[in-house]
Amino acid sequence: MFVSPTGGGQIKVNGTIAKPGMHYIFDSGTTLTVVAIPVSGYTFSHWSGDLTSFSSTDSVIMTCDKTIIANFSQPLVETIPVYYPHIACFDGWETEICLINKSAITTLNGTFQAYNDRGELLSSSSRLSLAPHGRTQLHVNQDFDQATEIGYIIFAAETNTVENIAGYTKFYINGHYRVAIPIVTTINQDDIFVSHIASNNDWWTGTSLVNTTTENKALTLKFDNGVTQTMVLNAKEHKVFLMADLFERGATEAHSAIISNATGVIGLELFSSGDRLSGILLKDQTTTEIYYPHVASDDDWWTGIVAHNPLEDNVNLTITPYTIEGIAQTTQNIDLPGTSNRVDTASGFAFPSDTAWFKISSSGPITGFELFGTLDDTRLAGYTGVGIARTSGVFAKIEKQGWTGVAFVNITGANAMVTLKAYDDNGNQVASRTITLNPFQKVVQQAADFFFENISSATYISYSANQEIVAFQLNGSDDGMLLDALPGM
Repeated sequence: MFVSPTGGGQIKVNGTIAKPGMHYIFDSGTTLTVVAIPVSGYTFSHWSGDLTSFSSTDSVIMTCDKTIIANFSQPLVETIPVYYPHIACFDGWETEICLINKSAITTLNGTFQAYNDRGELLSSSSRLSLAPHGRTQLHVNQDFDQATEIGYIIFAAETNTVENIAGYTKFYINGHYRVAIPIVTTINQDDIFVSHIASNNDWWTGTSLVNTTTENKALTLKFDNGVTQTMVLNAKEHKVFLMADLFERGATEAHSAIISNATGVIGLELFSSGDRLSGILLKDQTTTEIYYPHVASDDDWWTGIVAHNPLEDNVNLTITPYTIEGIAQTTQNIDLPGTSNRVDTASGFAFPSDTAWFKISSSGPITGFELFGTLDDTRLAGYTGVGIARTSGVFAKIEKQGWTGVAFVNITGANAMVTLKAYDDNGNQVASRTITLNPFQKVVQQAADFFFENISSATYISYSANQEIVAFQLNGSDDGMLLDALPGM
């Protein structure tokens, strides 16, 4: 078995990856099923040697010694990898992935490539073409071979920009919990900030890291409790671990961390307690303004807030709450010491009862996120507050077996004209409407209620505005057990 050029792909023989250049012995008359699997940046061209075929999957009957060569070629267009950095298809876990082409004029082409935890290619899909505004949703357990072995998935996009690509990874246990995480379109180039760790008798925090580079990485994890740990992440490796496993029993609880030497490393963190699960991407980004676009504090819901100072110097936070109409209320000022975080609920800030959203302005770099949970401890969802202000985006899924709530906040002092469009998976526009948001005003309602037309055939919503706005979606299941959240992307 040979591959040409070397490194262009792999050959799977009767379901097992063959090592190029190796000799294999089979009984005479044995029928072999051979599959050519290209790596990112290559496509299958043809078989040569003792097999002449242009089909990536073919068969060979062993009647004598045979040489089989899988020939791959590099497409003329550039490919950019988009990552789904964690896949869970075992022990009751299921994973759903979504990809959206946000472009109004250009078709998005590429292939899905599944890798195991060692970074070895397991399978590659046929070339996918998404029409302008097209969307695809895949159930990894059913739509990918060797699903239980998959650690992460790449979409090799035939494009020179990721500006028009959006999507998510959603993993869940039916009737228990689920979480949705945006896809990774930008690779970290600096230290990664872990803004919250919950590891005690009630909560666990899990971490998933992928080394996207071809070099081994010696990572340093420095925790706020003074503990420092090192970890080797091999080239292309995917590693999953619980934060609690990095500490000796009885050690002081850690609440945050910085991962150094992390250029080229991506990942996410999950936190869970009982039937509650949420998570965020692990990024190298900070900001001086974080937006928390929804406050839910009533007999059923609570809002959780994390603001994290990852650096050594103290920062001062100015917290400004707003009513739903956009009226600013009394501000609060608090100091946040270096390498510390403020973890609280909205009620802990003693906001006025009519507070609908708030922002935190900082004198130095910070990170943070927002959580929503139910008081009966059955549901939890959250999303980052960093980098979510934008003039356009998508709500990547309209829930078909439950409900989808959507919120917009105008974060500027001028009126914002927001145009919403609902699309089906084929990119056909189902409905459209333009709304006006007054300065600092918030609008929140069910997704369908934004439109005058019936959007039952739509699968996602796009929006565009003439001012920067902050938006998010919240999806819940009919049985009241599953909840997830995503920012506008």
